[in-house]
Amino acid sequence: MFEIDKITVLDDNFIWILRYAKKAIVIDPGDGVAVVNYLAKNDLELAAIFITHSHMDHVAGVPIILGCYPNSRVYASFLLLDGMRGNFYSVVGGDEFCELDCLFKVIDLPGHTAEHIGFMFKNNLFCGDVLFSAGCGRVANQQFTEMYSSLMKIKRLPINTQIYCAHDYTEHNLKFAHAVEPENKAVIACINSIKKQLYMIPTTLNLELQINPFLRCSHEAVILSVKNKAESDRPEDVFKALRQWKDNFHG
Repeated sequence: MFEIDKITVLDDNFIWILRYAKKAIVIDPGDGVAVVNYLAKNDLELAAIFITHSHMDHVAGVPIILGCYPNSRVYASFLLLDGMRGNFYSVVGGDEFCELDCLFKVIDLPGHTAEHIGFMFKNNLFCGDVLFSAGCGRVANQQFTEMYSSLMKIKRLPINTQIYCAHDYTEHNLKFAHAVEPENKAVIACINSIKKQLYMIPTTLNLELQINPFLRCSHEAVILSVKNKAESDRPEDVFKALRQWKDNFHG
């Protein structure tokens, strides 16, 4: 049976570890030493590394890890791996491949970066910096349309999808969500859970559909919250206004 564990590094980065029969897959290793120590402590052989995007807090550990586990396979966007040689596998949205006897599917999720992808197996989505609990990643180079489209891809997944994001910004995100929808009972309940230290990652798509303003751009209360900021009440424009508001929100 698969086990999913995490290493917390760089204050709020999650490196996700998928374990199966003494082998492991590592997702977004921003700290190579932490990963190598974890694998050694747990007597695990590294099978593969998955990379969602190119930011250093997600890839900085790759050289150290490959120095210790040179036969490990690395999966990342073709935009990131173009021209690389060795056990590097370029993937695009819609690709499927097997690791540790499990089928993984790749989802294109541009917006935070142009090459951002997600990895899904069964009902588990590893989405890097695109979707956070009660929030979403920053948008690169004015790619608001691409980011909104990526979030809608996630929104259309099965409602029981487990969301494994790469950072825990939940407390601050909930403050923003409350500013957007002060009467949202689900948001208020999550804020109270945070205070009791009961709320943690992974989150679920079912919950995010209730609390995440970036997945609720067609809801009347969210539209009204940006009526003086958005170009129109189209969900895409509401999303852009929300994201720009969040960029300058200090709570």
